[in-house]
Amino acid sequence: MQSRSFVLRKERNFGQKIEATFEFIRVCAKPLFKSLLFFAGPFALVGSFLVTGLFQRVLFLGSQAGTGVDQSTAEMFSLGLSIMGLSVIMIFAMAMVFTVINGTMHAYDHFGDAKFTHNDVWKVVKKRYWQLFATLFLFGIIFFVLYMIFALFTVMISAILPLLMIPIIYLFMGFFFIVVSMTMGGQVFEKKSLGKALSRTFILLKNNWWRSLGLLIILLLIYNVVVVVFALPFYINTFMFVFNSAEAGVLEEPSLLYKALNYIFGIILMLGSSMTYSLPIIGMNLQFYHLVEIRDAKSLMDRLEDFGNVEEESSDEDF
Repeated sequence: MQSRSFVLRKERNFGQKIEATFEFIRVCAKPLFKSLLFFAGPFALVGSFLVTGLFQRVLFLGSQAGTGVDQSTAEMFSLGLSIMGLSVIMIFAMAMVFTVINGTMHAYDHFGDAKFTHNDVWKVVKKRYWQLFATLFLFGIIFFVLYMIFALFTVMISAILPLLMIPIIYLFMGFFFIVVSMTMGGQVFEKKSLGKALSRTFILLKNNWWRSLGLLIILLLIYNVVVVVFALPFYINTFMFVFNSAEAGVLEEPSLLYKALNYIFGIILMLGSSMTYSLPIIGMNLQFYHLVEIRDAKSLMDRLEDFGNVEEESSDEDF
């Protein structure tokens, strides 16, 4: 059995999970980011063009809102189609990001070190992508329905307790992300169906909801700080355009240079965001492994089963 520089299946306290998140990224940086670039990159590229074009269009249409210029039905219809197209692309992109990150962790768990390549991750992606896409799509529908119910509920109580509205929505979104992330982890790491993985998630999270939420909040705060670095060029370029237009007294159609720079900066933002999003996903996966160890002591059982086995048996296994 191989000795590992980083152990996935291990009980960790709160601080160790955050430290382990960065440690795993350091150990598996090459196959992780290469896989994200190759497999999630095309979605980020398409998404960046849609986001940038949509942002420019909304900015320009918004500038004309108080000028008395009527927007044509075709323009508004085109804007709606752009929003729908972006939503669809984002579902495909998020499914790929989850699959690639989970596939990277699964490959590391399988091979015992970070010497695997993006081709090994691709084997997992080919097997699991559409399964995770269907899971994410289904959860997206559930999220929309539950969000509308929560929104209605919070509006009803906002007259009495207005300060509770925002925290309730954020709590709901946080717990929902935890369930989605750990369910997809169970589908990849334990090869379970959606129903069994979801049931497994609720069993593991029993008495561990708030610890998981605390970990997610810290990782999302770090994510938001890091992603600002990738977002700055995009927003600085937009600010300069608005500022120069304000000096001229009119917000004109964006120049070709502005559009080109915004598309470039949009690509940087989307790629950077996709790669940085590995922080909360890896953290939740480590929480999954942590809870599995507490409940099942799986790593101990695996070591007992692997005792005396030769290394080649594991390396050629169809994972």
